[in-house]
Amino acid sequence: MIYNDEVSSAWPNAQLLKIVGRRGLGNLAFGSPYGIGMLLVGLTALWPATVAAFEFTDVSTASGIVHEYDQDPGNFLAMDREYPNMTGGAVAEDFDGDGWVDVFVLRGGIDPNLLYMNQGDGTFVDQAGLRGVGQTGRHAGVCGADYDSDGDVDLFVSAIEGSHLLLTNDGTGNFTVDPNAIPRLTANSTSPSWADIDGDGLLDLALGSWNSETDGSIHLYRNRGEDGFALFQVIPVKWSFVPHFADLNGDGSADLIAVADFGNTRFFLNDGRGIFLPAGGSDIENGMGVATADLDYDGDLDVFMTAIQHPVAGSNTTNTNGNRLLLNNGHGEFTDVTTDSGVRAGYWGWGAVFADLENDGDEDLFHVNGFATFVDLGGPLNVTPAVMFENEGSLSFTEVAASSGAASDTGQGRCVVSFDYDNDGDLDLFIVNNNEIGSSASRPFIATTPGRLVLLRNDSSPSGNWLKVKIAGRSPQHAQGMGARIHAELPGKTLMREINASSNYNGHGPYRIAHFGAGAATRFEAVRVSFPNGDTVSLENVLVNQEMVIESPRALLSGRQVEQGGTVTFEMPPEAIPPGGEAMWTHGAVEHSNPVVLSFTAAGVHPVIVQIFTDSTRTELVLSLIHI
Repeated sequence: MIYNDEVSSAWPNAQLLKIVGRRGLGNLAFGSPYGIGMLLVGLTALWPATVAAFEFTDVSTASGIVHEYDQDPGNFLAMDREYPNMTGGAVAEDFDGDGWVDVFVLRGGIDPNLLYMNQGDGTFVDQAGLRGVGQTGRHAGVCGADYDSDGDVDLFVSAIEGSHLLLTNDGTGNFTVDPNAIPRLTANSTSPSWADIDGDGLLDLALGSWNSETDGSIHLYRNRGEDGFALFQVIPVKWSFVPHFADLNGDGSADLIAVADFGNTRFFLNDGRGIFLPAGGSDIENGMGVATADLDYDGDLDVFMTAIQHPVAGSNTTNTNGNRLLLNNGHGEFTDVTTDSGVRAGYWGWGAVFADLENDGDEDLFHVNGFATFVDLGGPLNVTPAVMFENEGSLSFTEVAASSGAASDTGQGRCVVSFDYDNDGDLDLFIVNNNEIGSSASRPFIATTPGRLVLLRNDSSPSGNWLKVKIAGRSPQHAQGMGARIHAELPGKTLMREINASSNYNGHGPYRIAHFGAGAATRFEAVRVSFPNGDTVSLENVLVNQEMVIESPRALLSGRQVEQGGTVTFEMPPEAIPPGGEAMWTHGAVEHSNPVVLSFTAAGVHPVIVQIFTDSTRTELVLSLIHI
């Protein structure tokens, strides 16, 4: 078990997340009803040759992705020349609301940032200057989310020097810039992330910094609505690359994974009020990127983190212990399954994504690589391919990038995002390469060339059926449902996605859109949305190959808190009921017609169910569970 004993002793009330070594197959399922087993996979001198179902095609030039990540030469002459070699970020989102995902891309300091607007025909056009986001500067990372809960996606850009940028969307994909919303308090700011940490429906901001013990920290800024942002908590984490929000213990509050360099990765649990308490750490030596997913279908989020290890015996010149895959039991314990799952060695890893790349119902793993080291200029970790780990089921992964078309990109990859750019139902990949190193380069920081931006179209075959789900939230929920979990039930397993806007490393994809692969199934038995406050919405028999929007409960309540003996009025508005349909309320196994006044005499949380039926035969359209 690995704990941060020094920090924990300073916070005696902190709840610890336990990380334990594997003790055999019995530890794997954590009470899952599906009885998941494990296929043991050990690392050999070389990854075995495999025939993959994946096929990715580089369509960068053909799609109009023609710019490069061009570093300011001053970056490599400055005292902090190492850190600019780690930058490069992007956010994929539908900024203008036309149903096609666009891409915002940071550049290295000379030329303006990019906003590739999706034209809906397989091509993109850069409109950054026209839309107010074509700033220049030494920028590090970016995150995108609806911070003001007005229904569109805004941006925040972190800076190495100069001002951070808050870019507010007017709803049409045009932005205004506020360089003063978040002050730059430390050098080498890293990946920003958004989450509603206090349950008020407004998104708060976390910002890391790759710095030493004297000023290394994560800064949390609380969103006060019209009053702007205020620094709320400073979390002492040295050399942090990514503050990533995820509900680690299933209590409905966003917790924090602080992925950090030099053995400083830490976990923090949210006390429910937006205050983060230390909860242990990881033995990962060089934590860089992070991705979360429910890999074992037990309803909680498992954690993958990138680090450094060469897969070929004798080439791991850094002698580091590689990536980590931690299996979550949902109650404060993680089991390290890195070696058994086959994902420890991924070269010099950075950004990572979980994505169901073949729509078979299992999430696969992709991460980018490379670093121009000072001490080993010709070393085996300088020019290395991206890795693609195919999920074989039972928590076993096989590396297949070399046999998956153009997936094994060899640029100095830093950020990777997954999204369906061509709306064909499968997930594509976009890579930001910081630079390219020539084979004859003896001075990488002088002889590198600008890094390519790479769009990889997913042409994998066969590819299964799919479903995309968005959330339309109403107060007290966030407008796009941040923090909610979507459960999609297939025969034998339930898939889960958590809606978030957290960085994987310097950027992220459109994680407000939950993408599910269904394999050969033609419908999901049920799709259920669980909101952070306990409300749920359920739909049955959902057809595949569609994009759907699920609204948070539309019921009108006279209040959510009531004294013992008090009453609450519940009403489903007429516009929420289809013609000829009806709404029926249930509390304590007793049905009530709409509207209804209910009294509550016992203390505690009371679930109240409302069902909407489409006709007199009581065909259920939607079921909502509301907590009082």
